[in-house]
Amino acid sequence: MRMVDLIELKKNNHELTKEQIHFIIKGYNDGNIPDYQMSAFLMAICFNGLSKHETAILTDEMLHSGEIIDLSEIAGVKVDKHSTGGVGDKTSLVLGPMVAACGVKVAKMSGRGLGHTGGTLDKLESIPGLQMQISKDDFIKQVNEIGIAIIGQSATLVPADQKMYALRDVTATVDCIPLIASSIMSKKLASGSDTILLDVKYAGESIQDKLTKVRAIMKKQNATMHILNSLYDIAWLLNIRGNDINNTPVVLSTAVITLDKVYYFVDEEKLNDEIKAEFNKIGIEVRNYFEIYDFVKTIQKDEVVLLDGTTVNYKLYRNIPSNVSIIDAPNPTFIFKAIKNEVELKNIRECHIKDGVAMTKFMYWLKTNIGKIKITEISASDKLEQLRRSDKDCFDLSFPTISGYKEHAAMMHYSATKESEYELKQEGMLLVDSGGQYYTGTTDITRTYILGDITEEQKLHYTSVLRGMIRLSKAKFLYGCRGLNLDILARGPLWDLGIDYKCGTGHGIGFVSNVHEGPNGFRWKIVPERNDSCILEEGMVTTNEPGVYIEGSHGIRIEN
Repeated sequence: MRMVDLIELKKNNHELTKEQIHFIIKGYNDGNIPDYQMSAFLMAICFNGLSKHETAILTDEMLHSGEIIDLSEIAGVKVDKHSTGGVGDKTSLVLGPMVAACGVKVAKMSGRGLGHTGGTLDKLESIPGLQMQISKDDFIKQVNEIGIAIIGQSATLVPADQKMYALRDVTATVDCIPLIASSIMSKKLASGSDTILLDVKYAGESIQDKLTKVRAIMKKQNATMHILNSLYDIAWLLNIRGNDINNTPVVLSTAVITLDKVYYFVDEEKLNDEIKAEFNKIGIEVRNYFEIYDFVKTIQKDEVVLLDGTTVNYKLYRNIPSNVSIIDAPNPTFIFKAIKNEVELKNIRECHIKDGVAMTKFMYWLKTNIGKIKITEISASDKLEQLRRSDKDCFDLSFPTISGYKEHAAMMHYSATKESEYELKQEGMLLVDSGGQYYTGTTDITRTYILGDITEEQKLHYTSVLRGMIRLSKAKFLYGCRGLNLDILARGPLWDLGIDYKCGTGHGIGFVSNVHEGPNGFRWKIVPERNDSCILEEGMVTTNEPGVYIEGSHGIRIEN
């Protein structure tokens, strides 16, 4: 691919692909594409424009050219606006403090001025002693303390836009709508958001459709009200995801569903305008998070309340009047979210391909660099995370990565520290159990990498684990089977050796949710409190991860 060919395509008004736009932005950001070629490309856009699809791709590529700032440490609703003030410098300097005085946090990050007078930022910076570039920590501190900060765009925030911004100013390509839109939105998106509404293209079902299914179960059980306290179930039902818990994209909240209304108890400041508008449209009333305890006290005696006593907290349960009828049964959402719809399954497959690419790149990096550079358990884990996050759809890990070398791998949930970590050598085995949170799904994968010479016993154990994993993967079974009926397929090769692993063979996986999800799983004996031994249904997604763990020697696990 050559830049001159892409300039020619846009000059002739052809639509560019994602791969082509990625090549241009990355190449220019890395310094491989010179200013004169980028200038020609920008002018071609000015003459011929960009399609909506091209504009969206350009925005996304610019967004992911640098750091995406997490402003979750700023309390309350955070806002920004598209321009600091323009030629007259009469917008943000007046409006910003007014908005802040109303209790809304103004976290304004600006680029440089385009135009003959320069921008507001440039003029403010000319005032002696006025500092327009501060650290991220100071930025967050200032917004929290006084409600507003207007600062210069950092060097790491959307660097591709910074370079293009400057170039447009001297090449008469300022007044081009697609370039303006991509410049504005890439900076705004880079500052992050508190919560997102998971689009139907990812979730496969609308909130209304999911509520209809839940209400059908409520009617079948003669319930008039359903209290939902499980964060995973709420996230699934309302197609909402957040960042209140590390590695698990949920929002701290409680939902009360009636036959015609939903009361959603949450910190309202976590919801953006899009979410509020959607909720309002479909009859979801947002209330203060802590009001739930007083709300349940007002439940009338003629109500029949459905709740799951294993997930509803004690205080909430005790606040329900004693004359109210309670049906203690599993949340209807529990099984609904476990059986993935066709859209979810399609997205999950795509997400695992993305995750597999990251894992393959990691394996190549590991195998080509072992013995050449210093690699530790932690640095290997960090490299894998970097490769995962390089995909724009990956927004978090699904759990802290387990990276265990030699005997450390025998501890199934080992967590390396600076004090405990081993340096990897060209010998032995490294076990890496990891996963990512993508907008298209949640992953959990384990590979055990052979870095050099291993013993005959280790070869036998590795082969036996692989045999068990393949046997279960290939299994065909009749409806009515549970995980306990099939678990022997994975354990068989290890039982033949007289060894076993003291855990289940597999567990359910949520969709952009928790990495351990019931009620499906593979386990040779039932553990009632785990609730993971249900009849396996079409659409359930379950891990397959047999292993060998020899204390003081080695650990092996292979997981898909």
